[in-house]
Amino acid sequence: MDKKEFIATLVERLYQRGNETLIKESKKLNQEEQKLLVVKGKLTDMQVRVELLWDAYSEGKTIEEICREIKSKLIEFEEANSNVTPVGINQWNRVKSRVRCKVYSKNRNLINAMKNGIPCFCFLDLLVTFYLQINDDNEMTMDITNEHLKEWGITKNELIAVAGENLVNSSFELVNLNERIKELMGIEKEKKNTGIVYIDPDPIYILSNESGVYGACAILNTQVMEDTYEKVGCRNFFILPSSIDELIIVPKRDYPDYDAQMLQFIVMQTNINCVDREDQLTDSVYFYEHETRLVKKLV
Repeated sequence: MDKKEFIATLVERLYQRGNETLIKESKKLNQEEQKLLVVKGKLTDMQVRVELLWDAYSEGKTIEEICREIKSKLIEFEEANSNVTPVGINQWNRVKSRVRCKVYSKNRNLINAMKNGIPCFCFLDLLVTFYLQINDDNEMTMDITNEHLKEWGITKNELIAVAGENLVNSSFELVNLNERIKELMGIEKEKKNTGIVYIDPDPIYILSNESGVYGACAILNTQVMEDTYEKVGCRNFFILPSSIDELIIVPKRDYPDYDAQMLQFIVMQTNINCVDREDQLTDSVYFYEHETRLVKKLV
């Protein structure tokens, strides 16, 4: 069965199970054009990338198993979405506390955002857009468009103001990169009763939000930048765009072991070899200066 036959069969099986579906083309920011399976539920619609379903089928799952998983996910989605029903989505006062922002590359995404009616603004070489956080772990989100602004009866400036307030009240985490690697590898941080304590002389940090999704927006939060400045030993620091989900913080040393060109080379190589295109931010290097409380783009 080829992909076209698979899609047709999947749509038919879901219809037999009582779910109306449709296939639509979508080109989201940072992504190539893709097909989405839209599954209509009682309260809201759920979208699933067709490519992911095809991969599951290619790896051995049957269409029946995929249908059951879609039904299960739809139930979970509607339960998580129960506080933001279609009626709720139409009411600005009910959804404004869920407005969040995320950052992308301006060069790669500005034209696409304008074509698709996505409200946005620019910060340095970053493009800031907005979404609704449906559930607490940020796995379920809905991008905000100009149509939503019309429906809510608000302006883009009002949206920006609310997103800014929510950003200030959001929680972010700064984690030592070496400790994170040890944790992922299952290595104990320190063994008891050895009498030896290892101190990392030049720690590098990961900065993200609690969910680890769209956490690179921390670069927009001046208070988070100030808190980071204090936690890294009251030193100005470089900011490397690891992905749209997190930032790498490199404290500035008293000796010139890091320079912007070298750090940019690291960022570029990481994007090429390690980060999926849809998760890439930019190839730039940024710098936070405590004295001015400003983030600057170096290269």
